[in-house]
Amino acid sequence: MSNQKNPELNLQMGLRIRLLRTSLGITQADLAELIDVNTSFIASVELGKKGLSIKTLCRLAQALYTTTDYLLTGESPFQDPTSMEARLSVMEPPVLQGAEELVRSYLKVVDAFKTE
Repeated sequence: MSNQKNPELNLQMGLRIRLLRTSLGITQADLAELIDVNTSFIASVELGKKGLSIKTLCRLAQALYTTTDYLLTGESPFQDPTSMEARLSVMEPPVLQGAEELVRSYLKVVDAFKTE
């Protein structure tokens, strides 16, 4: 799906990828490692110089906790695609379970401070 015929699509998708990546606090190198590509590829995608295959688009969406629809169109069922609600909605069940366990642990600590 390398979309050389629609450079505007590549540019807009690259901007959304950069927004999500930076909102997660990960580097281009981190993202590249997560989806098994090199860092220069991520840089080129974020600049709109390269399109994505379907396989890479799906890997990116999963790594960035978003949907392929959001990456392609900018449309999301959530007002803020970087919100916790949006990210939780696309997590795989084992990852979601881990996130829930972390939140429960955090809330126990918060509750312990409230009672002191």
